[in-house]
Amino acid sequence: MLATARSMSRVRQYALELASLALFLLFVAAAAGLVLHLRRASCRRNNAIRTTQGELRAVTSAAMLYAVEHDGCPSLADLRGAYLDVHARVEDPWGRPYRVACHGERPVGASAGPDGVFGTEDDLTGE
Repeated sequence: MLATARSMSRVRQYALELASLALFLLFVAAAAGLVLHLRRASCRRNNAIRTTQGELRAVTSAAMLYAVEHDGCPSLADLRGAYLDVHARVEDPWGRPYRVACHGERPVGASAGPDGVFGTEDDLTGE
């Protein structure tokens, strides 16, 4: 009977160690999943920013051509067709329309960036 009690105690100890190991592995897997998710989100955000910068350079170039031929600051509607490809995207990856900002003589394509608010540090331009 004493041997059986010791055997049961060892079985309980092994079961506890196994359960602890399983919980630890579950925690590590969850942490790794979170890191991968955050990394993918960061990559998507960076890709969206690079895409926006390229599109804004095209809007800026079109706006500068327009400014050479016309007085005033163009709208996106003014640029589409003659200055900007009619199939060019005029919305940023976050679904908000680009703007043409005219400060002085040089027009510049602009996006409010990921936060959607102009005047914050994540604003993007085609400069």
